[in-house]
Amino acid sequence: MNQPTATLLTTRLDRLHIAERLFWTVFWVTTCVGFVADEWLSPMTQLRSAATLICEAAIITAAVMVVKNRIIWWLIAAFIALTWITTTQLNPIPTGTWLNGLREFIGLATAYPVAVALCREKRETFLNQLDRNLLIFLCLQMFCIPYQFFLYGSGDLVGGSLGQLYSGQISICIYLASFFLIRRRLDYDNLLQSVRKNWYLLALLLPTFLNETKVSFILLPLYILLLLPLDRKLLTRLVVTAPLMAGALWIGAQIYNTTTKDLAQGGGMFKNTEEAYAYFMFENLENTEAAVQWDIDNIGHADVPRLTKLMFLTILNELEPGHVITGFGLGHFKGNVIGATDFARQYDWLLSGSIPYVFHIYIQLGLIGIALLIAYCTAVFARAPLPHCRRDVPLQLLLAFIVALTFLYNDALRHLSFCIFLFSLLSASWIPNQQTQEP
Repeated sequence: MNQPTATLLTTRLDRLHIAERLFWTVFWVTTCVGFVADEWLSPMTQLRSAATLICEAAIITAAVMVVKNRIIWWLIAAFIALTWITTTQLNPIPTGTWLNGLREFIGLATAYPVAVALCREKRETFLNQLDRNLLIFLCLQMFCIPYQFFLYGSGDLVGGSLGQLYSGQISICIYLASFFLIRRRLDYDNLLQSVRKNWYLLALLLPTFLNETKVSFILLPLYILLLLPLDRKLLTRLVVTAPLMAGALWIGAQIYNTTTKDLAQGGGMFKNTEEAYAYFMFENLENTEAAVQWDIDNIGHADVPRLTKLMFLTILNELEPGHVITGFGLGHFKGNVIGATDFARQYDWLLSGSIPYVFHIYIQLGLIGIALLIAYCTAVFARAPLPHCRRDVPLQLLLAFIVALTFLYNDALRHLSFCIFLFSLLSASWIPNQQTQEP
């Protein structure tokens, strides 16, 4: 090997090493700073924001170091230009607010290409690091979630290491991490024995029943179903495992009902779902706005149901015409430092609380944003990042389901922590053909 080639290779390895360190540092900071800031350093109100800003700079630096595909950078540049036009030229939003809003897309733009680059160059090292870090992450939730549960009871404040108000996102991450780890350890020739041997990975799902996140009752049967081999004997296995699934759901329901009883009996705002929807579902937007604004002024927060928000978009389009295609611009969901936009101040009751990601995208980028989101998610799932690879079908099915779920359930994809979590697993779900793994 001649000297220039050796120097280039050394430089490349140095960049990979630095990017790898940055990637896992960002993983841990973004998944832990919320708990530390909320529970132990609450007087430092800007700690989470400052740490997030530093992590965003770090993941961009890692991307610059290892992502060499020019098409990716051209696509990112085109998206930046598009958002600048739709935000500052088509809407009365200053450049500073646009830049602040653009930060919410850093995870989507950088996490997957960086994870793919690291996995391509040092696959076994990346998988071992991912395995170890996810196992530590799951063990950490066994402390963080009970800690929050005993302080606040079951509810949105039980968000594990991600911090308060991240209950849905932490539950999804726990199921993803546990599924990936148990898939790597299962011996499909001795399935039941293998499951018994790795029982602790199933036990690490228990914290998800302490935070009143109903999404767990969707993910638990899907988790069990996807662990079964996809072959001709699947129907027989379904019959055999049906009692196990029913039992797991029953145990989960008992834990859930026991831990959330205080909310049901403690004078909660609504007795049932129908009563909640009857409260929010008024015939016109003005009555709903007044009711929710009262909650914001007197209680300090309000949360219009997710599907109600999506239905309100048709009314919003009548009140604010001309934004269906390109949206209202970036920055309406970020205003702690720079300040809220006029639109955010007017519709704060609608933009607060639980936000479906399609709602988040539509408000800012309209139908163009929805189309780009669907195209992006389709592209990362449809095309193998490496030649001669095949899918880990069960893992990708779970990942695809969760991505689709976030469209209507929450806005986890706007958070860098969730994007790193999701796309690390997606990059690991492509298996080189020379490796063997049961489908």
